Amino acid sequence: MSTPVGVTCSDDATPAATPYPADVPADLPLPLNTVVYDVDDRGDTGVVLTGVSSQPLDTVREYFNIEWPAAGYQLSGGETEELDAESNWTFEDYSGRWAIQDLTGTCDGETAVQVLSTR
Repeated sequence: MSTPVGVTCSDDATPAATPYPADVPADLPLPLNTVVYDVDDRGDTGVVLTGVSSQPLDTVREYFNIEWPAAGYQLSGGETEELDAESNWTFEDYSGRWAIQDLTGTCDGETAVQVLSTR
């Protein structure tokens, strides 16, 4: 099965250059085995990091819901559905939103990860 346009699986993901722009916390925690392959600086709107995790959706969702608060990130306005989840977040003088989506059927057992961050 071919990968739909706009979706990158772990095996094909090339890490984006770091460090990320200043609108992204320097120590932004991401789930294990996540490769950020695109960094889109949208100016005043913030920076969107797009990546893929080789971990399944449930593991990635648990990471964001447990590890981010443990690291000082406050989550709000979230929503969880069968194949995706998202939440607003704040941390120090940063804010944004994370969104994850199950890629089963395209990249079996993997999860798309996007984080919007701004100051």
